[in-house]
Amino acid sequence: MKGYWQDEERTREAFAGAYLRTGDLGFLDDGHVFICGRSKEVIIVNGRNYYPQDMEWEAGKVAGVRKGNVIAFGSRDPSGQEVDRERVVVAFEAQEPAVLESATRTSELVSAVRKSIQEGMALSIDDVVPLLPGVLPKTSSGKLQRAKARELYESGELGDRKSAREVSRLDVVKEAAKSQLEYFKLAVLGGRKKK
Repeated sequence: MKGYWQDEERTREAFAGAYLRTGDLGFLDDGHVFICGRSKEVIIVNGRNYYPQDMEWEAGKVAGVRKGNVIAFGSRDPSGQEVDRERVVVAFEAQEPAVLESATRTSELVSAVRKSIQEGMALSIDDVVPLLPGVLPKTSSGKLQRAKARELYESGELGDRKSAREVSRLDVVKEAAKSQLEYFKLAVLGGRKKK
């Protein structure tokens, strides 16, 4: 890649000499590159780095949690009182929606997720968010979106989302139309405006 289209500042920030800073974390072993995370997703607690994938793995071991449908992320304190540290949040989809209809069963599941992460990583979680199946944000190819989940959590919208299974066909058409409109604007207006 030579750079970002019509964005010289972002291009300068993206390169370290001839190398592209992708934001990926990885290591070399016997001539092979292994990608193991993203630098933007590392959660720092008391000066120690924690990787969201590790928390997600621990939470995914809990019976009642949908495997592969857990997102961990760092978040700022919604009250604004704690500005010197990142809060650790884990959001997961319950295996069975009926579990979330009972406050007792929901509380037990949340406690089990906290305990699994505490025992597996010696890390206390600030907030655990149980969700219905299909609520966590995903890309069009089905990959979980940590940054989007964090954004929804901080705006208070994560718990209010409808399951992807409940979204109406009309909502899907609206989203597709908005996407096409944005693409059309880019094509007509010629991309980013220069500063």
